[in-house]
Amino acid sequence: MTLLNKMRLSIDGDRAPIIPGVREVRFQDPQTGYSYIAGKYGDDMVDGAVVDHGVASRMLGRANQLLAQAYVTKKDAAGKPMVDEKGHLVLELDASGKPMATSADAVLKLRRYVGLLDALRQVSRALDGPVGGGGGGGGGEE
Repeated sequence: MTLLNKMRLSIDGDRAPIIPGVREVRFQDPQTGYSYIAGKYGDDMVDGAVVDHGVASRMLGRANQLLAQAYVTKKDAAGKPMVDEKGHLVLELDASGKPMATSADAVLKLRRYVGLLDALRQVSRALDGPVGGGGGGGGGEE
């Protein structure tokens, strides 16, 4: 069940386990507004870079990298991308209130990656371990 828990990916509002804020990784899709959430499982060193042990958390980290490449982000005084109170990247908005894209190719790459996030979410929901509380086996809940 450890692998299943590390693959668990939810959208804010799903009936999902509550993850303490310090163990939470988030990514917000600028086109849909959906906020994807995964839990952290501790640091691991891969090819000289520190990454999380969790599958879903690592994927959300990559999604945030692609988001920063696809859209203009607000920067703090040190030049690092700003995040809001939930940990979402803060994007620069145009006059109509939409995020400003850096390039169509980068946006397309992000869109394709969001498709992978959605696939992982469906797989983790279908396998549904004991943490999710659903189980899919009748039982009269709902």
